[in-house]
Amino acid sequence: MSRRRAVTGLLVRLALPVLAIVVVLGALPLYGRLTSSSRISPALREQLRAGQPSYSVQVELTLRPQYFNIQKLQSLGTLAGVKGTSVKVLDIGAAQVHTIADLYWVKQVKTIGES
Repeated sequence: MSRRRAVTGLLVRLALPVLAIVVVLGALPLYGRLTSSSRISPALREQLRAGQPSYSVQVELTLRPQYFNIQKLQSLGTLAGVKGTSVKVLDIGAAQVHTIADLYWVKQVKTIGES
């Protein structure tokens, strides 16, 4: 009986850290998706409602863009420049705008030239 209890205790001690990692890694994308609508500026939201075929946006990140941030944005559209925490992405569709807004490390998505 004590051997069974020891094995169960070991499994619990091994499973809890794995479960914690899964929760943490899943929480950030979920947070991004749940809060994405608040990251799209009112002017861009209005353009999305009008149904334009393509958009050029300025993406404000929470930190200076790193390699993986640039790679992800390049996979969605054409990058036109990086300045500080801001990245310009050109010629993207409405779906790509929403995909960018879903990213938890994005602070705001707005039209180029919007302050």
